[in-house]
Formats: sequence, structure tokens, C-alpha cells
Amino acid sequence: RWQESVIDGCVLSRYLFLVMFFFFFFSSRRRHTRYISVTGVQTCALPISCNFAHVDHSSVMLLTRAACETYLTFFYIFAAPDDTEQQKYRYKAWELAGLIDRQKFYVSSKKGAEIQKEEAIRIEMLKNEIQQFEEFRNLSEKERKMIFGGKWRLRNSWVDLAKIADINEKYFRNIYGF
Repeated sequence: RWQESVIDGCVLSRYLFLVMFFFFFFSSRRRHTRYISVTGVQTCALPISCNFAHVDHSSVMLLTRAACETYLTFFYIFAAPDDTEQQKYRYKAWELAGLIDRQKFYVSSKKGAEIQKEEAIRIEMLKNEIQQFEEFRNLSEKERKMIFGGKWRLRNSWVDLAKIADINEKYFRNIYGF
């Protein structure tokens, strides 16, 4: 299962790259007239042939926020921890939060309902695994409930995570506060 977390780390970094690519795309006034191959789960070619009369600042800021959150998530889970155990704990707390969020989705298909049931089982497995970590055992009862409620950052705001990543707070607030 730990190898899957490394793969998720790669997915986060690829997502960050794509967000930055689209950031460049939406913030540029230059004419883009070539096909660009974007590799993800599948490879697809994006036909880019448009000339922007203006820069869409809302899209740029949205993509900036997405890039910031992706980078800070990656840093908090994979770079900031002191050891591998802390990485594993943070990764599992983050994975748990994502699964808990998805349990709130309305499903309209039989396949979707099956996936939700499978994920509910995974949630219980993750809770059992998380309880084995010393970092979790050192939390207060309230903080443990927060983790099991899907609050993987606990009380950390995005600004707090930026400080952990050694990003200047004033600069981060300026670019993130749109």
C-alpha cells in the first residue's frame, strides 16, 4: 500500500504540472497553434489554436490556488515529515479524507453504489491502520475525531502549510487570497 502512496505523489506532481501548464495557457496572450501531448492515465492531444483578446484573471487565480494547494499537500505529506512513518501516517489521513468526501456524493448508478460500498470498507480499514501510528496516538481525542472526520490538516490552514513549506506568508496570502 505504501508504494501506492508514492504513485499518488507522482499523480499530485503531474497534476501540479498540468495546472501550471494551463496557468501559462490562460495567462498568455500569445497565439498557440500546435498540438500538445498531455500524458496522464491516457495520452491525448489538445488542439490549441486560439488568440485571446484578454487574460482571464479569474481562471488564472483559480489555477494558482489549485497549484498552491497541490504543492502544499505534496510538501506536507511527502517532504515535510521527519521520517517515513510520519509520511505514511499523513498519507493515510489524506487518503481517508478523500474517501470520506466521496461518500457524500450522490450516486445514480449501480456501479457508483458498488464503488461507494467498497470505499466505505476501505475507510474502516484506514481508520484501523491510522490508529496504529504513534503520531495519531499522541493526538487529543478532539484531534483524533477531526482526523476520522476527514480533516487531514487538523487545524492547519493553507497559510499554515505554506509556512511549513517555508513560503513567505505575506507573499502566499497575496497570491492565494483571490
